[in-house]
Amino acid sequence: MTDLPQDSSSSPAAGKRKKKPFMIPFHALIKLRSPLRAVASGVEVLIGTTPTVVRVTDQVRERLQEQPPEPEQVYALQFWFRTPEGYVEDLQLAHVHPAKELGKDKSGQVIKPLFEIGARLKEVNREEGFVVVEVEPNDTGLLRESFDVQVWAALELLEKTPRPGRTLLVYGEYRPQSGRLVATRFTPLHVGKPKAKPAPPAETSSESPPA
Repeated sequence: MTDLPQDSSSSPAAGKRKKKPFMIPFHALIKLRSPLRAVASGVEVLIGTTPTVVRVTDQVRERLQEQPPEPEQVYALQFWFRTPEGYVEDLQLAHVHPAKELGKDKSGQVIKPLFEIGARLKEVNREEGFVVVEVEPNDTGLLRESFDVQVWAALELLEKTPRPGRTLLVYGEYRPQSGRLVATRFTPLHVGKPKAKPAPPAETSSESPPA
């Protein structure tokens, strides 16, 4: 027995199928390129010019056990982090991929560690020169509890921030010597799962019930 073809009148045309909107999850990552060396407590990487030992996630640990890092290989690395006192602490390697070479800018200088945050703006402190953003839990990863991140920025950039409560992407540099995240760009954008539309009110009949 063969399957019957679907009724074309009831199935949507292939070219007219609706695409699901791309969702940017809440996230906070520091990105850099570095050689990688496995050690007992995690991995050793170059942050700026300083060899630094950081923890790794279980997923990264399993991957490095299956494929140990090569001494001469450069890797593209992404780290989770926190800023409990306004400065970066508790780096944890979350993603690792081989890279062709150390990233360099147009002048040939090695690109500094960068960061990217998708969050909700919580506070703008123009006097002290920083913002606080809240990274909320997401459905696409392992983040289950929200946390705040403090990002430093120039006054002219702080003047362009959206109002608190709005979501945005924050880009900038991580400066290991000071431990600061320094913003270079704020991009107002929807981050996180779209809010569900409220259900329409139930229909009520205007007819009177029978006697």
